[in-house]
Amino acid sequence: MIGVGVGSQICVFNPSRVIAWDDFTRPNAAALGRAVTGQSWVVVDGSMAIKDNIAQNTANTASNIVYLDAGEKNVMIEAKIFGLANRSRVVFRHESGPKIFVISINNSNGQTQLRRNLDGVQTVLASGNIDNFTPNGIVRVRLLGDQISIWYNNVPMFLALTIIDDMAMNSTSFGVGSEWANAGVDWFRVMTI
Repeated sequence: MIGVGVGSQICVFNPSRVIAWDDFTRPNAAALGRAVTGQSWVVVDGSMAIKDNIAQNTANTASNIVYLDAGEKNVMIEAKIFGLANRSRVVFRHESGPKIFVISINNSNGQTQLRRNLDGVQTVLASGNIDNFTPNGIVRVRLLGDQISIWYNNVPMFLALTIIDDMAMNSTSFGVGSEWANAGVDWFRVMTI
């Protein structure tokens, strides 16, 4: 198990607090358009398309990131990743620049990285492998003040990581992405804590 912090905090998703949601169930399209809750998906890098009701990279380029603005800072993000031996991403705390945090999971073996990209410079904040990895699982990210906690299929990966950075506390933009083709996200939700 990958874990940082104290205890094995339980991750609970509360559907009544959903403020942004997209199941990508719509006709195939070259762009994501709008989430079910009405927010526009904004492209940061590369492109993401709708293919077979999944948000995925169809251009086979290395970096693809899109986000929407949920309007809240302290949130729980939930996304079901999809893909082969390519990294699916959950993106959070995006700001222009690009300044962004990403949890990236290799869907064939569970190799995971928590990264920060600051104006094109990538820093790995934490990494490891998910125990008893099962492909196409659910990633949850809790952002509360300057702390980030992440679960995969309710198994703690990184708990209570403290990030001392204005970017970590002020952004309300969250999203998805992938590295290379045939990786992406089946559905995506953001809720208030």
